[in-house]
Amino acid sequence: MFTLWRRVNSRRTVHGLSKRAVLVARPDGSGVLKKFHAFDIRGIKSNVITTVDTRRPWLTKWRLARHSAKLDDVLPEVGEDYEVVAIPLWEQPLWARGLRLLVTIGIWLAILFGLPALGASTDAAILWSSLALPLLLVFLPRLGPVQVRSLDQLPLTAGNVVEYAQQRLSGAHPEALEERPHRERVLERISDIRAEYGELKLDVVRRIDQPALFDGAAEPTARFLSALVRADDRAADLPLAALESLASELEVSFEVAKSNARAVGIAHLPEEHRDDARRAAKVARLAQESPNEGERRAAVAQLGRILESMALHYMPDVDEVRALEAPSR
Repeated sequence: MFTLWRRVNSRRTVHGLSKRAVLVARPDGSGVLKKFHAFDIRGIKSNVITTVDTRRPWLTKWRLARHSAKLDDVLPEVGEDYEVVAIPLWEQPLWARGLRLLVTIGIWLAILFGLPALGASTDAAILWSSLALPLLLVFLPRLGPVQVRSLDQLPLTAGNVVEYAQQRLSGAHPEALEERPHRERVLERISDIRAEYGELKLDVVRRIDQPALFDGAAEPTARFLSALVRADDRAADLPLAALESLASELEVSFEVAKSNARAVGIAHLPEEHRDDARRAAKVARLAQESPNEGERRAAVAQLGRILESMALHYMPDVDEVRALEAPSR
């Protein structure tokens, strides 16, 4: 028997769970969501296992398992003390699946056009990009939230499904997952992102090293800032399902914007400002780290002159630079 929200025998074969999903709950309140799909290609039987860890809910990974594998054999990331619960199938929203495709295409194009820019021949670039594309399609993890198909129409995600499963196992009615505390948790997720972005804006060195994260002209940053503005304007009035969707969009767009800024670095700046930015980053680190007050003041003054000459609105301003004069602790 496979009854939803009931414990599953961990010695059960994976093949017998085809087109079904389980939650592997850890004692610390986290868990792993797994779903299974068996296939048979010309007599070769195997199973695809798709996995999301609630500790890293934005990455969806998959692996193959042999036909005779048991649940115990495919739970190495869970630990020893756990319980397996039958849950409805879970999935990613369409936009999250599309995001993975866009990232794949972006990396493929970077290889195709980047290699010739680095001196490789066009034929070599075509060869390597052709080899890379199927590997990216197979191994690149998906980015985006997962949603559990609940017959109760509850907003079950990787963030609350373990709590909900524990309530169901204890005999609680589905309505025990109240909307109000869940709304507060979603609002807290939005608040955490807003606070983190505010802290990053105060980091002068990061502002210089990763300027794309603070420039609304960068497309990933523009998507993040758009979601952040919508969260500021509408979060209090949105229905819970729409609020959950907005929070998920905000989290994913923030991670994508940060990843893009790290990857691009100072290359985001106009070419004529890149050498100045490299000098500014070195001076800013000196201003932050030097124990000597006179040295800090001199570095701050030099940094102010460099940034003023660059005249870029998304770089640190005079007041933010002056804050570096405070002694480091």
